[in-house]
Amino acid sequence: MLKNNRFLFALTRLILLILSYSMAHSHTQDSLLICAKEQFDKKNYTKTISLLLPPARKDSGIFSEDQVRRLLLLSQAYVLSGDKEKAYRFFQWHSLVKDSLSKREKDHNIARLEARYETEKKNKEIAEQQLLLKKNESLVFRKNVMITGGIIAGLLLLILSWISVSNFRKKREINNRLKKQMLQTQEIERLKSYMEGTTEERHKVTEQVQETIYPVIEEAYLILEQIASSDKGQAPSDAVTDSRQILSDVKKSLSTIGLPGTKDNSEKLSTAIGHFLNNFPPRQGLSITFRFTGAEPPLQPLYHHNLLRVVQELVQNIVKHSGASSANIFLQYNTGCTIIEVEDNGKGYSISEEKGGMGLNNIRQRVTELNGYITSQTGTGNRTIVSVPLKQ
Repeated sequence: MLKNNRFLFALTRLILLILSYSMAHSHTQDSLLICAKEQFDKKNYTKTISLLLPPARKDSGIFSEDQVRRLLLLSQAYVLSGDKEKAYRFFQWHSLVKDSLSKREKDHNIARLEARYETEKKNKEIAEQQLLLKKNESLVFRKNVMITGGIIAGLLLLILSWISVSNFRKKREINNRLKKQMLQTQEIERLKSYMEGTTEERHKVTEQVQETIYPVIEEAYLILEQIASSDKGQAPSDAVTDSRQILSDVKKSLSTIGLPGTKDNSEKLSTAIGHFLNNFPPRQGLSITFRFTGAEPPLQPLYHHNLLRVVQELVQNIVKHSGASSANIFLQYNTGCTIIEVEDNGKGYSISEEKGGMGLNNIRQRVTELNGYITSQTGTGNRTIVSVPLKQ
């Protein structure tokens, strides 16, 4: 019904626009029609209808051009006032009057009026059927609501059951992890008891662990930290979190038995850097110069190890990415801080880029772990400065 009304309304508007053009060129208008047209132009549609309605309903059997224009204007007024049914009715009446003027056939007008009556009758029947259909749809909707409510209740029960089972499994996994950590702690305690046997043997084992096991644990911990920080906007997985916790516990346990810190750090950082550069595979066309200033104090093993690794990874980046022919490494000990400056004459690369290789990420992780900061300047070559607070 709604679609039919829209179609009839659109058709009515189209015909009204076409006929309004012909009406605009008509020069014979009586005074009443002129007044109604003025009210129509002022958008006073109610006044227009009151002026046109009595003459328009006067049916003398002989129609004139003025009556045709009145009916057309009356139909337009009803359209714009929102009474589409009357607009449609008077437009049909206008059509009948216009046809009667041209054909003078009264029977044809009666037939059109009868067709209009039948149309209205059918529209009423359709409206009654639609009302009955809406009632049936309301009943069906209520039934669907009840069914949907039952389904939702069942789903809620299933979800609650799943949550309960999931919590039970998580508790069991946590207990298993705790047992595993206890076993690891017991193993470390056993190792600690063994290391406490003799001082000489303990120092040997400490050196072996610090040179082999502890760097691997620290490297694995930094990689896990990098994986966790790379998943932006997402919580780290249980495996990553558990692994980080286990490695952190292992590092703490190693610290309790003297790692790092028990090793006699006789080799200074400058000496270690010099050994690295001396043993570094020669690269054709690359010359590396190293120098340091300031009183070089003994450093904690963690600082010694991380700063040495930073220098090594910066040199590796120069070889891989810069294409430089010369590089300078400057180690400076100031009051309260240690500064490492590495520069080259290559094409440059940015240490502060968010998307870097594993080496650049490791450098940032190591400097952050030492509570330091790193800056990089790229132009004709690259200059990287690392500054960390001095802890002996």
